Amino acid sequence: MCGRLAGWLRLLGYDAEFAGKNSKVPDIIYRSLREERAILTRNSKISSGKGFLVYQVKSENFFGQIEEVVSEFKLPVSERMIFTRCIACNGEIKITDKENVRNVVPAFVFQTHNKFYSCAKCGKIYWKGSHMELAKKLLNKL
Repeated sequence: MCGRLAGWLRLLGYDAEFAGKNSKVPDIIYRSLREERAILTRNSKISSGKGFLVYQVKSENFFGQIEEVVSEFKLPVSERMIFTRCIACNGEIKITDKENVRNVVPAFVFQTHNKFYSCAKCGKIYWKGSHMELAKKLLNKL
């Protein structure tokens, strides 16, 4: 229910795991306790669970959800933190040598960009593109 929220929290630099559709409530609660993770959910059944910390997200749209969670948990939002986590898998993103991505990214991207980043966990490659401007607009709104 909060997959898009998890992706945007990652984009903002926060460690945000996402439990998929096939995840069972007891497993989510156990992981919350084991890893001391907050559970963000729109499901009222999970909200009554005994997780480390359970927060029922009230907003129905993702931007409202981001504002709500940032406010509720008093999360600092800074340009320095954005794009430090992989949006796909939550791994840490580090700068990588340009030559490492020569045959991975489109030729045009390779020719027009000098800085590339890769996820330490899944290997996904990132570079500064139009998504950076979108993230900065979000930061300004927050």
